[in-house]
Amino acid sequence: MVSRSASFITTLAVGTLLYASFVPSRWCCYGLPSPSVTTRTNMADIVGIILHTHFRTPFATTLVTMRSATRNGQWRLQDLLERLLVKHGQGQLVVQLEEDVEAPAHYQPPWSRTLLLAESYDSLRTIFPELTLDRFDFSGCYLIVLEDAPVTLGTVDRIFNELWVRQIVNVVVALRPSEELTGPVQLWTYYPFSPGLCRIPKPHLLFTWPTDTLLYGVDFYPPKNVQFHGCPLRVGSFETRPFTILSVGIGTSIGAGPTLSGFEGDLLRSLAERLNFGVDVRVPPRAQQWGEAAFENSTGMMRMIYTEEVDFGISCLGVSYERSAMLKAGKVHFTTELVVVVPPGTPYTAFEKLFQPFQIAIWLTIGICTGIGFVVIATLRLLPDDGTRATARRYITGERQLHSPILNIVRVLLASPLPFTPFGTFPRTLLSQWMLVSLLLNLLYQGSLFQYLQRASMHPPMMTLAEIDRSGALYHISKSARRFFEPFPQRLPRLRFFPNVPDSIAERLRWMGSHPDDPNVAMCTRDHVAYYNAQHSRKEGGQLLIAREPMALYTVTILYPKRSMLTDSFDEHVERIDSSGLLKYWSGLYGDYQFLSSARPALRTEPTPINLEQLAGALQLLLGMLLASTLLFLAELVVRQHYTTITSKQLYLRWENTSELIDKILKRTTTHLTVLLESNPQMRSADQQPPTLAPHQQLRVLNLLIVADFEGFRRAVDEFSDELFDFSGFYTVVVATPTERGLDIAGAILRTLWALYIVNVVVLVEPTKEAAIHGVRLYTYFPYGEGYCERALPVVWNVYEPSVGFIHRDHLLFPRKLRDFYNCPLVVATFPVFPFIIPAAAGASNELVGIEGLLLRTLMQRLNFRLQVTIVDPPDWGTAGPKDQATGASAYIRHLRANLTIGYWATTLHRNRYMASSFSYYTSQLVLAVAPGEPYSSLELLFCPFANSIWSLLLLSLTIGLIVIGLLRQRGSVPLQRLVLGRTPGSAWLGMLNVLLGAGLVQVPTRNFARTLLLIWLTGTLVLRSAYTGSMFRFLRAGRNHTVPDNIPELMAAGYKLYMYRNYSFVFDAYPTIQKSIRLVTAQQFRGRIVEQLQVPGAPLGVLLPVETVTFLNRNLTREGKLLRFVRRRVYVSKLAIYTQRSSPLLGPFNKLLEIFVSSGLLNRWASEYHQVQFLADPYQYRGRQQILLADIVGPFIILLIGLGLSSVAFVAELLMDTMKIEK
Repeated sequence: MVSRSASFITTLAVGTLLYASFVPSRWCCYGLPSPSVTTRTNMADIVGIILHTHFRTPFATTLVTMRSATRNGQWRLQDLLERLLVKHGQGQLVVQLEEDVEAPAHYQPPWSRTLLLAESYDSLRTIFPELTLDRFDFSGCYLIVLEDAPVTLGTVDRIFNELWVRQIVNVVVALRPSEELTGPVQLWTYYPFSPGLCRIPKPHLLFTWPTDTLLYGVDFYPPKNVQFHGCPLRVGSFETRPFTILSVGIGTSIGAGPTLSGFEGDLLRSLAERLNFGVDVRVPPRAQQWGEAAFENSTGMMRMIYTEEVDFGISCLGVSYERSAMLKAGKVHFTTELVVVVPPGTPYTAFEKLFQPFQIAIWLTIGICTGIGFVVIATLRLLPDDGTRATARRYITGERQLHSPILNIVRVLLASPLPFTPFGTFPRTLLSQWMLVSLLLNLLYQGSLFQYLQRASMHPPMMTLAEIDRSGALYHISKSARRFFEPFPQRLPRLRFFPNVPDSIAERLRWMGSHPDDPNVAMCTRDHVAYYNAQHSRKEGGQLLIAREPMALYTVTILYPKRSMLTDSFDEHVERIDSSGLLKYWSGLYGDYQFLSSARPALRTEPTPINLEQLAGALQLLLGMLLASTLLFLAELVVRQHYTTITSKQLYLRWENTSELIDKILKRTTTHLTVLLESNPQMRSADQQPPTLAPHQQLRVLNLLIVADFEGFRRAVDEFSDELFDFSGFYTVVVATPTERGLDIAGAILRTLWALYIVNVVVLVEPTKEAAIHGVRLYTYFPYGEGYCERALPVVWNVYEPSVGFIHRDHLLFPRKLRDFYNCPLVVATFPVFPFIIPAAAGASNELVGIEGLLLRTLMQRLNFRLQVTIVDPPDWGTAGPKDQATGASAYIRHLRANLTIGYWATTLHRNRYMASSFSYYTSQLVLAVAPGEPYSSLELLFCPFANSIWSLLLLSLTIGLIVIGLLRQRGSVPLQRLVLGRTPGSAWLGMLNVLLGAGLVQVPTRNFARTLLLIWLTGTLVLRSAYTGSMFRFLRAGRNHTVPDNIPELMAAGYKLYMYRNYSFVFDAYPTIQKSIRLVTAQQFRGRIVEQLQVPGAPLGVLLPVETVTFLNRNLTREGKLLRFVRRRVYVSKLAIYTQRSSPLLGPFNKLLEIFVSSGLLNRWASEYHQVQFLADPYQYRGRQQILLADIVGPFIILLIGLGLSSVAFVAELLMDTMKIEK
C-alpha cells in the first residue's frame, strides 16, 4: 500500500521533472527482472559481453530479431535470448522484440542497435531483404548470432558480401566452427578496404572465446573508415570557382580524371591525405552541374550521388529538404551568403546634374524660406485697404512703394542686383540676411556644380531586394536555387535559369562585367563575386557590385548516398579543419573580399573645358522654363476671358528499494520524457574505471534520485562524475522514508551536492503521517547570501499541499542563484601579462588593470563579488593535467586553491580536458617580433634604383656598342667608319660613355646616320638618367634595410633563434622540429636584454608575442627611439577565455555577461585603450623635409676614390712606357 504522503511526493516529483523538461519523448522502456538462471554457454557469455559493452546505451533501444527453420532451432534461440536478457541484461538493456513492433502512427527513428539471432545461414538470408533504410540505420551496430554449427569461412564470406552490398560495416558475427555445443565461439568482422583489396570484404577474426584471454583489449567494433589504404574513391564534382576548380591532369590515383583545386578542392586534398585514399573525379554529363533532387528523374550531381555512381559529391553543395530526403548530408563546413549581383547605376542626365550639388533637404529649405516670403507678401495684399495695410507694408517692405517684392526675393536668390533698396531698418535687416544666405548658397552651388559637370556621376545601384522588385529586373539563377524564391511567388515569373555550360555562374558574371548596361541581376554566393573581382579588379569597370541585402544564408556541405559509410570519419576531420579556421584561410586565397563594395569613380587630376554635353542640363532647364512661361501665358488668357465673361531531453531516474513510487512516476512521465532507468546498481570496485558516455550521447541534465535514506543518497552520489553528469543541470532528490529529521537530512544532502558544485537542486523528504497534513516541503539552498559565503544552508523554498498546490506560486522551482554574490570573495589566480593583466600599484594588491583586468572588474561590479588576487610565482600558465601533474596557474584551479584564472588563457583541447573555459571573448594574434634587416651599404644603394634586369640590359648595350666600335676601327673601311662613327672614330668610345653619364661631346658627327644613332642613344640615356636620379633621391632618403624572413620556416633556415614566454610553445606541439629550437625567456630577460637585441639591425633572433603586447611596449619604447617590429604573417590566433574548475557554477553567469560585453563592443573599447595601431610604427619619427647627410652619399665618394686610384695606376703605367721608349 502506498501511503498518502508518498502519492504527494510522486505528484510533486513528476511536476518538477515536467518543469525542467522541454521536448517530450514517445515511450520509456523498463528493465527486465533478473530470474535465477545459473546455466551458461560460451555463446551466451561472449554475446552478453558485447551487449553489455556496446548495446547498453541510454538513447537507443536494441531490436532483437529471430529466424529459425525448425522447431528445435526456435527453442534454442529462445533459450539463448532468455539467457542474454536475464543473466547478462540484468534489467539494464532496453530491448524490443520484432514480433512486438507495431506499425508506428508517426515517425519511427531507424534502429541503430540490432541483434540478429538465426538458426543457420539460410534463416539469416530471410532477414536481409527486410534491412531497409527507412527502418534501420546502416551506420549502427549489428550483432549476428548463428546457432547451428559448424559454420565455414565461405558462409562467413557470403554473409559479409550481403552486408557490404548495403554498406553495413559495423557488424560482428558470432559462430561455432565445430559441432560441439561447449566448443569455442569465434567472432568475425570484415574490412571493406584493406591493402591490395578495394571494396572487397576481407573477413577478420576478432576473438575466440574462451580460448583467447585478453578480452578487454579487443575492440569489437573497430573503425572501418579511417584508413582506405590508397583505394580510390569516386568523387562527383564540377567547376564552380572558387569552390572547385577543375584542371586537366592526373589525380591522386592512377587513371583518375581531372584534379580539383579551389578551397573545397584543398579540403578534399586534406581529407585524402588524412584518410589515405585516392581521388577519382567524375563530372556530371552535359554540364548539368547541381541538377534536380528527386527520387525519380533526378539529374546532374544529385543523380550521380543518388544512384551511387560516386561515393560523395563536393562542389558548393547546399543543404535543402529535398536533398536531405534522398541523400545524406555531412557536416556543414562553410557558411556564406547568397547575394544578388546588380548592375552599376545609370549615369545622371545633364538635367539631373543641376540638382546634384545640394541634397533634397537643402532644396526643401530654400523652397520653404522662399515660400514664407511669398506668403507674407500675399498676406499683405489681402489686408483691408485702411491704414493697417500701408503700415504693415511700410514696416516690412520699406517706405518706398516697391513694384514687385516677390520678384525681388527671386532676384536676391539668383544673385541679381536690385533696382533700389528699402529705407527701413527692419527691411534692410531682412535684405542683408537674405543676401548673405543667397551669397553662400550661390558660392557653394557654383563650386560644386563645376565638379559634378566635370565627372560622370552615376545613380546609386540597387541595394535592396525591394528596389530590385520595383525595377522589374529579371533574376538569373541556377535551377537548384529556385527554392529560395518559392516563398515569394511574385518573383517566380521573373526567374531565368543559367544555361547548361561549364561553370555557368562564372559565365554569367563575365557577361555582366562586359555588359554593364544590362538591367537584370544574378544570384550567386558572395565568394563567386569575390573571386571574379579578384581576377578582374585591374580592368576598368571590371568589378561587380552586390546588393546590400543578401538573399539568404547558404550552408555548404558534402553529400553522400543514404547508405554511405564515409560520413562519420569525414565529418570528424571536416569539423577539425573548420574549427581551426583553415577553410576561411583557404577561401581567402581565392577571393579578394575588399572589392565587394562599390569603388568611387576616379576624379580628374586636371580641369577640362566644359563642353556642350555638360551644359545640356542648363539648356533643357531653359527650354522647360520657356515652355512653362508659354503655358502660363495661355492660362492667363483663358482665366481672364473666363472671368470677364507574423525538444528533446532525457530523464535519468535512479531508485533504491523504493519501487512503490516508481510506477506512479513513470505513468505520468512516459508521455513527456524519455526515461533512463537504473535500479540498485552494483557498486564498482576501486580498480574499476568509472563509466563514460558512449559516442553521440549527451550528459545527463535532468536527474531524479529516489532513495530511502541518506546512506542511499551517498551511494548514488559516489557514482557521480563530470564524464556522465552535467553538474549545471537540474537535480531532484526524493527521500521516500517518512522521518521527522527532514531538515537535517536535507541539509546533509545539500552540503554533499555543494561539494560537487551542484546548485540547481530540490530536495523532498517524505513527512510522517502527523506532519503530512501540513504538506510536503521543498528544500534548496543559496550558496551566497547576506552574511555568509559558499555555504549550503537548507531553506524551505516552497510547500506543496494536495488541496491548494504550491503555497508560494511566485517561486520558481529552480531559481537563479548566482545573480548576486553578496560581496563574497572570489580567488583569482593570475600573473602579469602586458597589456592584458597589469597589476595595480603596490598599495592596491587586489586591483588589476589591463584589457582583461577591466573585464574582470566589470564582472565584479555586475555580479557583486570581491576579488582576492593571487599572483602566481613564477608567472606561468603551467600545464593542465591530472592533479598531481598540474603546474603553474593551472595547479591553482586543479587543486581548488582559486575560483578562476585569467590572463591570456588561449583555449586548447588539452586545457579543456581538465578545466572548463568560458565564452571566448577576445581574439588575439601571436606574431614574431624580429630585428630590422641589415641596412644597405652606400655602394648597394647606388644599384638600388634599377632592377638587375635593367642593369643587365644597360651593360649589354654598352658591350655591344663597344664591340661594334672596336670592329669598325680594326676592320672597317674609312668611309664606313665616318658613316657610323663620324670624323673622329678614335673618340667614339669616350663619347658613348660621356653621353651615358650626361657629359657633352667635343664634336658632333656630320653624317645623318651617325647623328641618328647619337640621337637614339641620347634619348635612351636621358630617360635612364632621369629615372635613376629621381629614384636615387628616394633611396638615399629612405634608409632602406634588407628584408627579413616573414615566416618561421624561413627564419629557421636563416639561422634565427626563436624566443618566447613559457607555455607559448603549445603552438608548436604539432611541429616537433620547431619546438626543439625554441628558447624560453622570462619577462625580465625580455625587457632587459631581448628588446635591446631587437634594435640591432640584422640580429638573428625572433620573439613570439601577442600583437597587443607589441603595440603596448612600443608606446613607451618609441619615446626612447626604439621600436619592436614583427613580420607580416601571423603565427597563431588565440581565443581568450576565463578558466575554472570543470564543474564550477560560475560559468553560467559569467558567459551571459561576456556575451553582452562582446556584442556591445565593450571589449574592443577596452582593448583600444592599450592596443593602439599607430604604435606599430614609430609615431615620433620626423617625416618632413630633411637635408641629405654625408653618410647618405658615401658611395659616390668611394667610386671617386676608386677612379682616382685607377687613373693613378694608368698614369704611372704611361710614364713607364714612355721611359722605356726613350731608352730604346
